[in-house]
Amino acid sequence: MRRLQICLSLILTTACFGNVNVKPLPGMPFVNRAHRLGRGLVCFLLMNERSGGQVFDLSGNNRTGTFGVGVASPSWGAGKYGSVIVHDATTDRINLGAGPGFIPTDAITIVLKCKKRDATNRVSGAFGHDVGIGINETCGVHLPYSDGTVYWDFGGTTEDVTRESVAGLTFGDDIWVFTSGPRGMEIWQNGILRSFNNATPTRNDVAIESFFLGQKGATASDLVDYGWFIMYDRQISVSEVAELYWNSFGMFEQDDIALMAVEAPAPGGGQVIMITTLPWILSIPLLVGIVYLRTKHKEVL
Repeated sequence: MRRLQICLSLILTTACFGNVNVKPLPGMPFVNRAHRLGRGLVCFLLMNERSGGQVFDLSGNNRTGTFGVGVASPSWGAGKYGSVIVHDATTDRINLGAGPGFIPTDAITIVLKCKKRDATNRVSGAFGHDVGIGINETCGVHLPYSDGTVYWDFGGTTEDVTRESVAGLTFGDDIWVFTSGPRGMEIWQNGILRSFNNATPTRNDVAIESFFLGQKGATASDLVDYGWFIMYDRQISVSEVAELYWNSFGMFEQDDIALMAVEAPAPGGGQVIMITTLPWILSIPLLVGIVYLRTKHKEVL
């Protein structure tokens, strides 16, 4: 009875107020293609494997990420919302494969959960192609570069044409969204639009060089933890950007009223509880139910 009350209380609190970015358990997640965040997925690295040298793609497109070898290999750690991949500001990287047909050529959205672990700005790349591609094939981000500026490049590096940039930001445990499409190029940080332009660039799709997480061109990774990486072949809506901040794993819900409270080992020990979201209006009967259960519990005592 006590555990039931706790689970119901947590669900109620989450439905009304909470950020529910708790990762689904390994082996459990299935993308709901009917959910709007499940549409147009190109690559989805949830990064909940917790060990090993691979991170699996849940989009169905078989873009499994492979850790670099030796000094280029990142490691696993525990983060705010579950397991993370730790990069040590050297050559750590994850290879997502090569060839045309992977990175979209016009509309695109990339979501990256990134925690910067110090205040030093380095010549670093968050994601992008390897060296050797043509400038018009570019797709990548410096987060930030050595001058403290975030650069988002798509189809080139010309400011306000194929590049959007923003300086003066504070970096921490952030959810970043980079888009390009009918609204122009955008940089979002934790659900806040930090910078945009009206450009609608296109990218040449002849790249044969590998695409990496933790590298852009000749620049390597920063001192960061990566929590998840999502790519869409469309520019998601503004409301979807907000939803990705508050509940990045909504596409794993099978319907809007599904409830799930699962106790499981956390990467650093202890237990975590995963709860799907619930429409706020359903909190009213839940509240009544909690009051009733607590009343009956006192009567028994």
